Amino acid sequence: MFSFASDDQFVICETIGDYKIDALIASGSNVSVYTAKPKNSNTAPQVAVKLERAIPNRLALNKEIIILKKVQSSNHYTKIFELGKHKDFKYLVTELLGPSLSDLAYRQPPYKFTLHTLLKFAYQAIEALQLLHQNGFIHCAVKSENFLIGFRKQNAGNIYLIHFNESRQFKFSDTTRGCLQTQIERAQTNSKSLINSDNLLRQEENSKQQNNDNVYFKDQTPEDDLIGVVNIISQYYEDVDQVNKMKINV
Repeated sequence: MFSFASDDQFVICETIGDYKIDALIASGSNVSVYTAKPKNSNTAPQVAVKLERAIPNRLALNKEIIILKKVQSSNHYTKIFELGKHKDFKYLVTELLGPSLSDLAYRQPPYKFTLHTLLKFAYQAIEALQLLHQNGFIHCAVKSENFLIGFRKQNAGNIYLIHFNESRQFKFSDTTRGCLQTQIERAQTNSKSLINSDNLLRQEENSKQQNNDNVYFKDQTPEDDLIGVVNIISQYYEDVDQVNKMKINV
């Protein structure tokens, strides 16, 4: 049964839908994630069960379900097996995924990847983002911990995009949402390795003026998602100086 702590965390030792809970693997402010197995099979693969208290101001799981339903045709998003309500909680059952890109990087020094590995990642990451954008959503949190690999040997080479708490809708046909070059320049102002402090302050002032001139710069854009992929490559590439040169020359 459920047992609740004062901070709204809970432990599950029961069956939810067609699945029997095994163990807690992650817990955040809104959603907790557990491993589980089908209750009528001892040989079926483990799955992930996400639970969120069913109260009006908690909508993270609802948003994830809406987005995942639109991208189920892709192998870059986890598959939905079951969803519903159990007592005071909403739940979502999906395939279980493996470690994140950041987890893989920090398994051993020098905590970097080869260019070949990062290009394979970038290709799949852009595929995932392209489908998300075509379905009218911007991810808004493109970072290494939100890209996971498959849990099983058969899909360990797949890159999966997760975590849609910060995602927002946009019109894919809207071409007035901002200039890509301006977005790149704004991203460069956040990298102190590329410019000195005086230039940083000056470019920040320019960015503020651009924000006042164009309402679209106040929100994330699809281009920001793509810049996030470039930043991940910069973070984990062995020859980071070469990536910085690429950024400057864009």
